[in-house]
Amino acid sequence: MQKSSSAPRARLVFSAVTLIFFLAHAATAFVATYLKEMGLSASFVGTIMALLNCVGIVSSPVLGNFADKINSARCAFMIDVVLAGAIMACIPAFGAKTIFGIPVAAILLMVWAFFRIPANSLLDSWTLRCAEETGAFSFGSIRLIGSVSGATMCILYGQLAAKTGTNASILYGYSVFAALTLLFCIFTGRKYDDGVIAEKKEEKKEEKKEKNNRAGVRTALSSKSFLLFLLCHAAMGIPIYCLTTFLPYKLSELGASSDMLGTLVALKSYTEVPMLLFGAACLKKWDAKPVLTICFAAFFLEHLACALAGNVAIIAIALMAHGLFFGLYLAAMVHYVYRVAPKDAVASAQSLAGSAALLCAVLTNILGGVLVDRFGSVGFFTFGTAVFAAAFVLFILTAKKNTKNA
Repeated sequence: MQKSSSAPRARLVFSAVTLIFFLAHAATAFVATYLKEMGLSASFVGTIMALLNCVGIVSSPVLGNFADKINSARCAFMIDVVLAGAIMACIPAFGAKTIFGIPVAAILLMVWAFFRIPANSLLDSWTLRCAEETGAFSFGSIRLIGSVSGATMCILYGQLAAKTGTNASILYGYSVFAALTLLFCIFTGRKYDDGVIAEKKEEKKEEKKEKNNRAGVRTALSSKSFLLFLLCHAAMGIPIYCLTTFLPYKLSELGASSDMLGTLVALKSYTEVPMLLFGAACLKKWDAKPVLTICFAAFFLEHLACALAGNVAIIAIALMAHGLFFGLYLAAMVHYVYRVAPKDAVASAQSLAGSAALLCAVLTNILGGVLVDRFGSVGFFTFGTAVFAAAFVLFILTAKKNTKNA
């Protein structure tokens, strides 16, 4: 694909896929509130969310490895999207309306999580690989579209839940947009498949066959720099997968309305945009190590602010600051992993990064539920503060500059 003739179309394709997918993805912020709506305690909700993360720990490397084996993150992403969308539609339709509502809903959620959780890293891998190989667009310029669309949808979902009186309607929204994402991926054709887009594929057929035999989780973990970063990146499981689990309890303590969750999550997502847009420029000026170091320090301070917050305004400011630094972190992290991981196992490496965060999220969801029931939301945010302090120190001691693919 020549940049001069096809760059605008390639940018449009990935922009549209990302936009629609994040319209669906926004619904995941309300899963915990849906369970809370069913009358479950914080410990029970935390346990279920931890189980979902456990499923993701298994499925992320499995599907990432599958994407590397077939040399197509696009195809693996499409499979994830269609199955996750179909299963999500069954949760409010069947799970909560049976005599065994809670167990059925929990089981369906775990099956849904098996396919839903790897989808983000697969989309990132597909987008980044095509961006790197074609030069038609930058990863950050595409990813920020997802942040904007997801943030806007969070507000609309919150309003929808307030008007309908239930979060079940939001789950159906996930299925609708997942179906639209799949259709658009199909209509774009294989021209934009990350395994086909390289112009010299036929000339390197034997070389790629050899690489595919070596690609996978084991190959990704052979990089010491990547392995050490996984330990630091694990801390990101707390804000990514646990924040929407326990933030509603903080809001309740502060006397905020239930639909405030969607607004706060949206504000956090909107503030990701500037750094997703200018993150690439920042990385050209500064190495990834100082950028990521600053981000880890910022996450520590933001969780500390949430732990001490006495009103919603402080929470909003902390989450907006988190969104700003997370946008920068995401831009730096994706490129950092791309650089330190073996090139023939990039999809597996991105999936393993997601699994590392999920592992931390499992522990935090279980422990966080107990801490919230016993000490209130301050227990969860204090734990998060301690974890980010540890990640900050570990990254300073282990990260390297100017790393390149193995």
